[in-house]
Amino acid sequence: MKKRVSLVVLVGCSSLFGLPSWLASQEPSTQSLLKETKSSLSDPASSRAGSNEAASTPSNDSEASLKAFIESKPKQTLKVVATSALTASGEPEFLREEFMPFDTVTQTLIVSNEGERTDRNQKPRVNSAIQQSIQHEINQWPLTENSPINHSVDITGLFEDPDDDLLTTQVAVNHPKFSVSNLGEKTSIQGTPKVGEAPTQLIARAKDNYHGSEENAWVTTRFSLPSISSGLEEDGLHPLIGDTWYRLETNHRFSGKTYNYEKVYCEAFKFINDEVFFASSNTLTTCPNEYELRRVGSYQVDGDTLIVSSTQSIFDNDMRWKILETYPSHPTFTTAHVTQVKMGNEYETYTVASKTQIEQRINTITGLEALQLTPVNYMYLANDGHYYLGWYGMQISNYQQSDPASPDRMDGDLNVQSYNTTVICEDLLDKFNHYSVGGQGVYGEIIGQTIGETYEPIECGEQPLGNLQYSYFDVDFLEFDEFKHGEVFSIILRPKLEWRHKVEEIKLNVRYLDPNS
Repeated sequence: MKKRVSLVVLVGCSSLFGLPSWLASQEPSTQSLLKETKSSLSDPASSRAGSNEAASTPSNDSEASLKAFIESKPKQTLKVVATSALTASGEPEFLREEFMPFDTVTQTLIVSNEGERTDRNQKPRVNSAIQQSIQHEINQWPLTENSPINHSVDITGLFEDPDDDLLTTQVAVNHPKFSVSNLGEKTSIQGTPKVGEAPTQLIARAKDNYHGSEENAWVTTRFSLPSISSGLEEDGLHPLIGDTWYRLETNHRFSGKTYNYEKVYCEAFKFINDEVFFASSNTLTTCPNEYELRRVGSYQVDGDTLIVSSTQSIFDNDMRWKILETYPSHPTFTTAHVTQVKMGNEYETYTVASKTQIEQRINTITGLEALQLTPVNYMYLANDGHYYLGWYGMQISNYQQSDPASPDRMDGDLNVQSYNTTVICEDLLDKFNHYSVGGQGVYGEIIGQTIGETYEPIECGEQPLGNLQYSYFDVDFLEFDEFKHGEVFSIILRPKLEWRHKVEEIKLNVRYLDPNS
């Protein structure tokens, strides 16, 4: 036993003093590094125990054979780039972990003094050729006042490390109107340029793991964005030019899936500098952000009509936008327009308004109590040909909460009301002929029964309201429909073809909340 102990000491000393200088600073391979990281994160204690046990295992090799084995190992290099946003709080977790040796060969690689290793280590460097290439690419970006941009740039190879160390890179833009995001290997820059504001720079920086986390550990380079050209003088040409407008749209296909009923979702348009920008939401309760807008075509003004042409087949035909009525001033909302859109030979009428106003229509709630609904503003076209400010709202609830004798457990009503004129079923049924209520239930789709089994007309009822009167459209559900807490239902009341050029299609999303959840 004494002989075996002395052999361990001898081999250990040989490993300590007999290592070639290049091996003492050898970097672990990417595969080994990832394996070590996974091991230390899942069970650091067992990882350390395994390494110590392996290090203390007696060896039968001679000093010479061990040295020959080590010198025969090929030199490995590691070059991994981890990218994170400048605004992120700190480094990713895996960069803050201490990488512990995984096997005996790797164990011998760290016997050199770490302080000496750090003293010899160099910071990353900027590749000037790639830097100039990126700046040249950025110089080609057209920046026009008020026209949204969405450009991307590849910074791969911008930073090089003389020691092939692991690098952390960060990219930011020094302007509150712009933002950056990562798209695979590319960095995307979004925003809306404004003339007269401070020059904008794209800032990229990198650091390795050997120089700490202080600011002086980073190597930074900056790219100047092009100057911003003034937009066209379009004031007064058309009320829709210059701002971002939001509206609601419907489709059986939404967010990559097809449904047996139509979903209601939000779209955004911006008309500026003869260009059309468009974005569509992929959620049921939010509108797109302005930085999501993409150029899809151009427009021209013809009297009171905005003629929109698409260059990317976003729309089947040119669209002709015409404002029919402007919502009256009201303390609860900003400017909104009743807008007719003609595409080919088809018409549809929308409310176009701010993001906040349109999102109100897709964030209503119901179900916590009987007859609960959230009203949203609407311009009602009366039989006298005038638009009157009113509201609509949808309730879906358990009628037996308020009337235990009710034969229907779940029921729904779409209420339509005006603040200053009577709304009667005769007028509504003359203008509307399609009513849709659909959403996801516990066991699949729930589609409201809006017409009778023998295709009777939409059921409409009336209720007095002071000196006025309002109306509602009824919807029934099947006895086995099981509503799911928190699910969103899309509601559509569509006008007849002969009214679509001036009667807005009623659309909203309502979230069902179970009172027992």
